[in-house]
Amino acid sequence: MQTRNHTMQYNGFHGRATITVRVPVDTRPGQTVTVSRAVARRVNAAVCGIAGCCCGEQVAHEQYPDSALWSIDLPEDGQEMGGYYPQ
Repeated sequence: MQTRNHTMQYNGFHGRATITVRVPVDTRPGQTVTVSRAVARRVNAAVCGIAGCCCGEQVAHEQYPDSALWSIDLPEDGQEMGGYYPQ
């Protein structure tokens, strides 16, 4: 499977962050992509890497409890994701 880098901005609780993930070449804005647990940890740390913070900000979401599969919903415009403040 051929992949490409997809860079997007995340505007969240802690300010702006630039996130880059590898996606299949035919991925379109607004689609959901599956990523590994390692990639999920990396992108989630990019939006909130503060130890002990309880903001709950995350870009990657676990598909099933205790699953190795995580997903990222790409923004509709392909460029900027809005923040999610669950507190």
